[in-house]
Amino acid sequence: MHYQPRGFGGGLFSNIPPVVRQLLILNVFVFLITALMGNQTRNQINYLFGLVPALVVGKGMIWQLVTYMFLHGSFSHVFFNMFGLLIFGSDLERDWGSRAFLKYYMVTGIGAGVINVMAGYVFGGTSIPTIGASGAVFGLLLAFGLAYPFRQIYLMFMFPIPARTFVVLYAMLELFMGLSNPHGGVARFAHLGGMLVGFLYLRQGRLLGSWRRVAGQAFSQRGKTGARPRPKGHRDPVVSPEEERRRKSEMERILEKISSEGMGSLTSEEKRTLKESADRARRRQGGER
Repeated sequence: MHYQPRGFGGGLFSNIPPVVRQLLILNVFVFLITALMGNQTRNQINYLFGLVPALVVGKGMIWQLVTYMFLHGSFSHVFFNMFGLLIFGSDLERDWGSRAFLKYYMVTGIGAGVINVMAGYVFGGTSIPTIGASGAVFGLLLAFGLAYPFRQIYLMFMFPIPARTFVVLYAMLELFMGLSNPHGGVARFAHLGGMLVGFLYLRQGRLLGSWRRVAGQAFSQRGKTGARPRPKGHRDPVVSPEEERRRKSEMERILEKISSEGMGSLTSEEKRTLKESADRARRRQGGER
């Protein structure tokens, strides 16, 4: 799969948002340190800081629900996880803000770990360590598909499909593989867990709802023409029907851009226009002075 993030051009690392950049550095640093260790030492670290269901439940080693996300077993393992973090996480952090993005990343990673522990007791394998950021990355994939459903993702670098279709197909594949081969060496249920926890979290409207509320207020003005009566004492100037139609047309264009590319794609002028439209909508609905 392949996707070119927005805003990536000259100065690649300077354009990576801060939390994504720090997570990339931390994961690669931990991988390089552990790669220099002998197999026995590395296995001991994976047993202590990877996710071992029997230790989490039986020994109370709950820190493993966090630390397992920062361990990786091979170059390809860390590369593809960090690739997913970069291409799916960068736009989300730009649109949501760093604090909200980090919270979502950690919630989905920990939630994926909890579900993986439960799967260990259902399907067996409670003493096998699970490592890697895949659960959190699959949470990002789910959020990306919901936030930018029509973005094109190139499957196998060749076949463009909408992000939402990619999410559905990947989830179905992971479920099939997890049920048909639960001991195949890949933490399928951690992947599914990250997506499930991400969906439940986003359903609360804590992240995606922020810009949708603003857009929704402006969207409520669509389909109406002509100047509107103003509440008594309203400070908005009277505008001509032509100006009102121009505003409506511009808002339609901006809302369609948000739907297809996300809030982060807007220029400063477009964001100002969106905010002004939302402010007018609030004043008209509430008679704000």
